[in-house]
Amino acid sequence: RKRDGGTTSMSAAGEVVWLNPFRPEVQQALIDLVLEVVSLYDVDGVQFDDHFSLPNTFGYDPYTRALYTKETGRAVPDNPEDGAWVRWRAAKLTAFQRRLRSALRARDPGLLFSLSPNYADFAYKMQLQDWRTWVREGLVDEVVVQLYRPDLESLRRELARPEFADTKVPVAVALMAGQRLRPTPLALVQEQVEATRQRNLGLAFFHYAPLWEATDDPAGRLRGLEELFPDPSPASEPPP
Repeated sequence: RKRDGGTTSMSAAGEVVWLNPFRPEVQQALIDLVLEVVSLYDVDGVQFDDHFSLPNTFGYDPYTRALYTKETGRAVPDNPEDGAWVRWRAAKLTAFQRRLRSALRARDPGLLFSLSPNYADFAYKMQLQDWRTWVREGLVDEVVVQLYRPDLESLRRELARPEFADTKVPVAVALMAGQRLRPTPLALVQEQVEATRQRNLGLAFFHYAPLWEATDDPAGRLRGLEELFPDPSPASEPPP
């Protein structure tokens, strides 16, 4: 719940509501879901994205207000960007991540936990997702940072952020392949791939269709991608 009583926010998926990640029953429901997936299916791991978080405008429901006052002795600030209020909520989300990571390790220590967040400053201040702490504590095995930028220069500025040089786990960059009816020009895809490789970072794309299917020249686009990636990744090679 927001301070004004609202319970929704706008996202790429439209108007959405959020589960409260500070409530034990919400945490347990998500932990159970993850354990169900890794138990029933032959997966290498699980991945959460920037929505494994909470927009900083939320936290004004009675449960969270009471918990904050009980633990800090203070009333919840009216300003959702108050530093102490952001830190407290981010720490609660980190504690939840510890629970989830522990449950996953207990089920199968070899399973990977991957995260695809926004860049660190935005993720922390706007989404209460302190993923650099998660990296330092060993709570994630890899990070695929979403850098959906419309041109080469804006991507290069983002790649200069400190989190891409100071990390203890493999880091990749997710580039924008395009939207459903507006694929990113192939020349820009190629430039952004090369800029990312110059930083020795891994690559991912969002999303699948504009890579080549939802384009005017799928065959030509596929050829261009094959020139960028002439060798199969080890994970994609068929078994002997």
